[in-house]
Order: sequence, then structure tokens, then C-alpha cells
Amino acid sequence: MKLRDSYRLVVPPALALFVAVASAQAGGDARAKVKPFPEAKALKTSVKELEAYWIPLGKLTGDGQAEKYQVVEGKWTHVTYSNPAKRSVIEIGRVYDQQLRDAGFEIVYDCRNGDCGQGGRKTNGDWWDPNFQRRYLVGRLARPAGDVWACIHIQAPSPNVPGQHDVDVIEAKPEPRDEPVVRDETDAGWIETQLNENGHVALYGIGFDPKRPMVLPASESTVKAVAQLFARDPRRRLLVVVHTGDLADWKLGIQSSRRQAATLISVLVKKYGIAAARVAGEGVGPLAPMSPAADAPKGAGARRVEIVALGPAGSTLRATGRTD
Repeated sequence: MKLRDSYRLVVPPALALFVAVASAQAGGDARAKVKPFPEAKALKTSVKELEAYWIPLGKLTGDGQAEKYQVVEGKWTHVTYSNPAKRSVIEIGRVYDQQLRDAGFEIVYDCRNGDCGQGGRKTNGDWWDPNFQRRYLVGRLARPAGDVWACIHIQAPSPNVPGQHDVDVIEAKPEPRDEPVVRDETDAGWIETQLNENGHVALYGIGFDPKRPMVLPASESTVKAVAQLFARDPRRRLLVVVHTGDLADWKLGIQSSRRQAATLISVLVKKYGIAAARVAGEGVGPLAPMSPAADAPKGAGARRVEIVALGPAGSTLRATGRTD
């Protein structure tokens, strides 16, 4: 399974690529190669120096859902190959399976045909049909500099119709060590880190038009980062709480903040395609004052939007106000 985006380069078939990944072994570094299947032609390739890659490690159960998964951040190399004529999914899968094992990878997930489930990510145009012939392998190579993950996905509509296979290699970045964290509300990774550590995070970069139900254009990059949180974890459910700093009329402040919460939810649902069941909102006006963070924008005061992590799927979410 792969993450699809516009960053794809078409390469000549003659440049049948191989993906080389480093493995740490006693006595020095060796090169472990995930080579293309013989006669397979490279159709597309892309390389991203840093990406959050979603790896299903269990049966797919729907759009962005799997019984088990792992999100790995690091350098991501992707190649799509055409399956050679008269070469079965089973044959191609066995070659890659043996190649990974020979290179020292541990096979952490292996599924075939309908056992892989039905699903994927519709937003990426990647949907697994349970009627297809399929083999999906995930290998993990442990190393001090960061683990290497290899995902091999082979598919074909039928035995008589050649399909294609994808090779994705993710070279995970090692965990950061005592590095200062720079506040960046436009970075989904920074927001996610704060959310995971504290269960909530205060954002000062989201403002609302005082006359119309809309988010200010200058806030768009922060709102986009919030939307990306949902893609980074398909099971994530969030509550957005709008706070105001105006104590002159606290009742009016509550009403205004509730409308703003509904506006923010509407943007997340309608513009960014977030399922309404995954996000709720509330406005509390000036009832929960808090001094802004030391690195918050100047003049932010107590005004903020707080993102709160919610419980597991199954509990009820209700958004304040209308979002249509």
C-alpha cells in the first residue's frame, strides 16, 4: 500500500531502479538491496526526504482503517513496477519475501488475497479490492541509526491480466535527543507531539471574522495543520474549544465562541473532508482564562483555540451549532 500524491516522476523503463537501504551489522555497515523483480519495468518513482508513512499491519477495514498500523517518519522511497507477463503474484511475492529475509529484514506482516481486507485511502486513490490477487509484505530492519521498513504490495486483477507492484522503503529517523522544540502551529508534527504528550494543545494562530462565519485567511496554515492531524492517525478524534479574552460581557463571549467553534468545524468538514463524526466543538468564551505560552504570538492574550484529544471510537460526538 502506498501514499499517493503529485510528487511522482515517470522514469524510462530502461532505468529499472533498485532501492538500497543501509543496515547496521557488527564490524561495519553493509548494503542490503531490495532489487526489482527480473523483467519488471519501473513506471513511477518518488523520493521524499521526510514523510509520515502509514503502514497497515493488519487487515484493512475501510477508508484509512486497519486492525493494526504503524506510522513511521523518515526518508521515503517509492517505486511502482509493472508485473512481467506470465509472472504470477505468488511468484513475485516469493522472490521479494526471500530477498527481504536474506537482507536481514524481519517480516512483521504478510497477507494474501482477501485476507488483506478491503479498504485503503480513497483520498489517495488507493483502494484494495478483495477480488484481486494480492500479496502484501512488510519487513523491518532494526538499526541504531533508525529502523528501515520495506513494504511490498503486489496485485493483479486476474491470473491472465498482468498487474503491478509497489516497493516502498522508509528509512526511519532516530528519535530526537534533548533538542529544543520550536513552536510552530503550522506544523502538524509539532501539534501532534504536544497533543500526544499533554492530551491537548493551545493554538493562538486561528482567528475568526467578527462579522461573518469564516476563519480569517491568515489562519489558513494553522487550520490546515489541524486537518492534517486526522490523516496522520485514522482513529484520531478531536474536540476544538474556542476561548475568548473579553470579560466585558461573558454571556455574549460564550455565544460568540460557540459560533466560532461551529465555523471551524464546518471548515474542517467541508474544505478538508474530515468526517463529521471525528470532530466536535464547543465555545466557552472567557470562562477558562489562561496566560498565553511564552512563545505565543504577541498580543494573543487568553484568546485561543484548544485542541483536545477525545476517547476511542464508539463514544458520541456532538458539535456545537450547525455546520451546514
